[in-house]
Amino acid sequence: MTKFGVILFAAVSFLLPCTVAADTLPEIVSIGFSGQSIQSFLKPFDHTLGTLTSVDVMITGDLSATALTQPNFVFDGTLDRPYVETDKPAPLSVYGSSKLEGERRVLETLPSALVIRTSALFGDIGSTIKGGSFPERIVARAMSGEPLRVVADQTVNPTYTGDLAPAAIALAESGLEGVVHLVAAGCAGWDEFARAVLEESHVRVPVTPVPSAEFNVSARRPLNGCIATIRVESLRPWRDGLREWAARRARA
Repeated sequence: MTKFGVILFAAVSFLLPCTVAADTLPEIVSIGFSGQSIQSFLKPFDHTLGTLTSVDVMITGDLSATALTQPNFVFDGTLDRPYVETDKPAPLSVYGSSKLEGERRVLETLPSALVIRTSALFGDIGSTIKGGSFPERIVARAMSGEPLRVVADQTVNPTYTGDLAPAAIALAESGLEGVVHLVAAGCAGWDEFARAVLEESHVRVPVTPVPSAEFNVSARRPLNGCIATIRVESLRPWRDGLREWAARRARA
């Protein structure tokens, strides 16, 4: 059977903009909900996934599947260490519960599926809905003279999509099954991440750390959003990915 892959919606915007050489990828086909074969596969997930904001699914030619999620919402953040694949999820919000349920239904329908949990993605092309990636927004706000008040009590793994994309595709092709955490090595608070963004971008603007309680958000976030893996190798350290992001931005 000809090898092919399907990446839907958010996975396209987060993964494909990274410069992965075309000849290293399976043939990638991006489609919408009009594809009957994809609709029939996703039918069990309709109420959980909605418009695939909870889980983005990559389906390969042998009908194995890779679901990409952002995991820090599936944990309660109370551990004093990064969460690994064997830790029990405990979502704090409906949003986190929907992500966990999406994972469960993918694995229930296709037990051979690979669910990749990742975190705090940023790439060369950011989310248009959010006004760009976190680093892009930080630089833009700094250049506009807007004061930078950034959450300091939530930690995450800032993960460069240029690192995530080829690693996720390699895992999908490897035959690995079940849940795996695939993130940049190391954790940082959002304020630390923001300062690193400015440093790598050669912008001298102070960042004021603030508690998350000062921000009114719709979904409660875990304070410890860091994850690690006991199944595969982590990606390179997050600061290295950020440095590449900044260098590519400077050359653009």
